[in-house]
Amino acid sequence: MSCGTAAGREGPRRGGPLHPRGTPRFPPRPSGRGPGPSFSVNAEFVLRAQRAGKRALLLSGPIGSGKTSAVLSLSAELLGMGVALDGVASPRILKNGKTVGYWVRRLPSGEERLLCALEPPGLPLGRFFFRPEALEFANTVLVRAAKEAEVVAIDEVGPLELAGGGFFPGLQACLSSNAFLILTVRPHLVPSVQGWFGAKALEIRLPAR
Repeated sequence: MSCGTAAGREGPRRGGPLHPRGTPRFPPRPSGRGPGPSFSVNAEFVLRAQRAGKRALLLSGPIGSGKTSAVLSLSAELLGMGVALDGVASPRILKNGKTVGYWVRRLPSGEERLLCALEPPGLPLGRFFFRPEALEFANTVLVRAAKEAEVVAIDEVGPLELAGGGFFPGLQACLSSNAFLILTVRPHLVPSVQGWFGAKALEIRLPAR
């Protein structure tokens, strides 16, 4: 495998533990509105949305817009406030500035598996090969989170999930739960994902960097 040293590890890995990092500030605004003042997304915003009866926060944006960083920051802040949060994030693996794969990381423990890489083994999708054992790990985390967590973060919901694969088994369990969901989504997939929630989902669009 030519994905660099990090991508060559097959077993469990510990990512950096999550710690509260203060209030994360992002410049996005709710989609559907015209230009206006910058919109701050933080843990209190998530909790207010939950109290208002919303079911999900969709963080949308293109590749490299900071969706995963936003999920990690929000998760750290919510955990620091004592919120029962669980879920998965998918940090990129970079080599010479290029994406060569992704980890799947459990929140908040930091335990990781290699999710996908540029070369086999794995299930081909686009230019990556997805590891079945990593998908099983993620879905096990999400099914448990659906039963125990107040807030569940899933980074990200993509074409594989919309086709019933990837993280979908765990996502389906979360959709049937009472948990508030924080989902990252590519902009062109937002209508499909938002259809699961109707008016009970908020979208925050992160601008391209």
